[in-house]
Amino acid sequence: MLIYIVFPDAFFETARHHHVETDVHLRIYAHYAVPLGLLVNIIPLVLANLTKIFEISLFLMFLFLFLHDFAIASRQIIIYLWSC
Repeated sequence: MLIYIVFPDAFFETARHHHVETDVHLRIYAHYAVPLGLLVNIIPLVLANLTKIFEISLFLMFLFLFLHDFAIASRQIIIYLWSC
């Protein structure tokens, strides 16, 4: 598991107030460390669970198709019974 140290904006505001030069790379790192950390930590999980995600998406697709066909069939039955 990766751990990132993130500096809040208040750190840079205090440094500017005391006329301390802050490194541009440090500021960029502070702003992008959390999203990059999430990305680096989530991608292996997604790749490891890709088959599960694929199976769930297939299941949801077949469920939708079944419900869709069921709705069409029940509508046709109702129309048939109404016309009798």
